Amino acid sequence: MDNGRDGENVILAALEGATLDLAARLRCGAFDLASREDDFRICDGATAFALSRGFVRAAPTVWAAQDRSDLGASARNITDRVDVDREKGVVSVLCRASEQPMWLRVSYQAGFGTDDCETYKDVPAWLSLAAQLAARIALNAHPSFVTNLSTTDASVLQSQLDRIIQSKMRYLPWAQIPRASRTL
Repeated sequence: MDNGRDGENVILAALEGATLDLAARLRCGAFDLASREDDFRICDGATAFALSRGFVRAAPTVWAAQDRSDLGASARNITDRVDVDREKGVVSVLCRASEQPMWLRVSYQAGFGTDDCETYKDVPAWLSLAAQLAARIALNAHPSFVTNLSTTDASVLQSQLDRIIQSKMRYLPWAQIPRASRTL
């Protein structure tokens, strides 16, 4: 076995594990680019809606209807009446109570594309740093890296990672979640 190649494989595995762990801890679904549709039923004057995925790529299209069956055919486009937190994947509807629809459908793309099917592009700097920290924490316990006296104390790295995650996590107790969600 080639030790250089083994070390590279260990690092890649640590990064892959870190990526999956970060997606779960941030509550964003996944990082892979996907087209999505989420349906919401508006009740009790709710105005904030948590999309099923975070990291929305561009402004979503938002359709409104009084009945869910009308979301496809006779829905009205209210895209210009919403505010979007694209990183967290939250849509806020700006409608007067008298004209508030009963159902919303939000169509959007979320996640990150790749050039080589391995490396995500256009990733925010904080997320890239979090992935590197998580991978270094995982590598700290690997036998190939433990003997290296230059390894940083994992608790220091874990503390940094936790601060990043806590400030960016999709914790949205005030927002409604989709009644239906699908990948297109």
